[in-house]
Amino acid sequence: MVAATKKSRANIRRLQKRAEARGETYVPPEYHVDRIKNDETKSATATKSEMNATQSSKDGQRAKRKADEVTKAVTTSCSNAVLEIAMKLQSDLETIESNKTTNAKERRRAKKKAQAVASEESKCTVEELMELAAAAKANATSSAKKTAEKKRKER
Repeated sequence: MVAATKKSRANIRRLQKRAEARGETYVPPEYHVDRIKNDETKSATATKSEMNATQSSKDGQRAKRKADEVTKAVTTSCSNAVLEIAMKLQSDLETIESNKTTNAKERRRAKKKAQAVASEESKCTVEELMELAAAAKANATSSAKKTAEKKRKER
């Protein structure tokens, strides 16, 4: 006899996806179905009780607000620093690409170096930095357009 092994939720999800790809349905063993249902109800009741405990206490609410304010301040300063790094990376990459006096190999090496330095400084991936820089550039462009429109209306 083969002993039934306990499957993790991730394993069950993988098995369900595989079966779905084959056009079948995977039904987990009863133990797992009961366990998943119990875990879901436990987590739902736990979050409700945590919310009630937090909301009932005025001191808890005050502490939570202060913590949120501190978190926002830290996030804002961090975001500004990361934004500066992202903008610097974008300008560096544009400068490197526009420099046609160097050969392609040197440009690639310079781009990799600039990306590595920026990701090390910001602790973000290069893709995240580029998205952030693009969003900031779009935001700056739209705000500049709005300012220009306001000036036109005033005249």
